[in-house]
Amino acid sequence: MTFTHKLFPGKMRHRITLAVPSGAQDSTGAVPQTLSSWKTVLTCWSKIDAMNGKDQEAASSYVSNVSHQIIIRYPRGLAAQITNACVVWFNKRTFQVQAVLNPDETNKMLVILCLEINNSAQQVATPRAQ
Repeated sequence: MTFTHKLFPGKMRHRITLAVPSGAQDSTGAVPQTLSSWKTVLTCWSKIDAMNGKDQEAASSYVSNVSHQIIIRYPRGLAAQITNACVVWFNKRTFQVQAVLNPDETNKMLVILCLEINNSAQQVATPRAQ
């Protein structure tokens, strides 16, 4: 799997929101799963691709389980905040970030490897779902 994609503005047609837990924890150390317990890191345009079996096999060298690849422009000043603690909200779908890659270390784009959370309606509510 190579991550030397070029950025084509016409392909960046999915508006996503990246969010992290706000830090509020309950007595067990878990973050409450309410919309107010998440802090938005970035809202941007992206390209979302479902990964086929060959891509998933290649991605297994980075993480064990991924279902989607999301490509965004490199967010200057915010890239360090985009980690595997983030979730990605797209329409009424929720993706858990598994890995964040900076192909060729050129700071032109980030490739975010994600796992879609099954039955997102039972998980963290996305801003558009409410």
